[in-house]
Amino acid sequence: MRIADLKIRTRLGLGFGTLIVMLLALLAIALARFIAIEQSNDILVTRSWAKADAAHTISSMVRGNARRTLEYFTTDDPAQRKVDAERIARNLASIQLAQDVLDKYVTTSEGHALIAKLRQQNDAFILANDAIIKALAGNQRDVALDIARRDALPTLDVMQSEALELVALQRAIVEKSGAQTRDDIAFAKMLMSGIGAAAVLLGIGSVACGQHRPVGAYRRTGRIA
Repeated sequence: MRIADLKIRTRLGLGFGTLIVMLLALLAIALARFIAIEQSNDILVTRSWAKADAAHTISSMVRGNARRTLEYFTTDDPAQRKVDAERIARNLASIQLAQDVLDKYVTTSEGHALIAKLRQQNDAFILANDAIIKALAGNQRDVALDIARRDALPTLDVMQSEALELVALQRAIVEKSGAQTRDDIAFAKMLMSGIGAAAVLLGIGSVACGQHRPVGAYRRTGRIA
């Protein structure tokens, strides 16, 4: 049986039924894409930015520790050296917190490798810093200066380089997440526009078919000669 031979009620029912199905499909697709976009935004805002901020914190704290280490040797006042040591301790605590954030959110093998190197270098600096404080407390300035040149400062240089690598890595991840979110939005727009246009055309076609019943149908019913 041809569609043209169907009753007007049947054709309209099929047309509007299909239209409703397409609108429901449009709603389901839109909901699914919005959920995907929400997840992408969560990754971008919550995780990627947290990792980037942690990497910047480590870089900043490392620079601060280098400066405080040099300040040990700009004064002979034990009280001032104690202040410098306390500032280094606070910076080390901030680095530890930043490392905890990175441990929580980093998923790439490259990121984990950089974190492991940072932690190793940070532990080496802690040992060197303790040795400097001990040497200065014993009035062994030359010994303390040698430890700073040989161990503490080179370790901080390595940490700074690794922190910058981590910053660059997180920046790339943020840019990738942003691009993925834009692609998801563009795809959702295209898909919704396509299904919406098809639904509109189907609705117009259903109405048109209902208004133009074939002449043959009227002949079969005896309404025209």
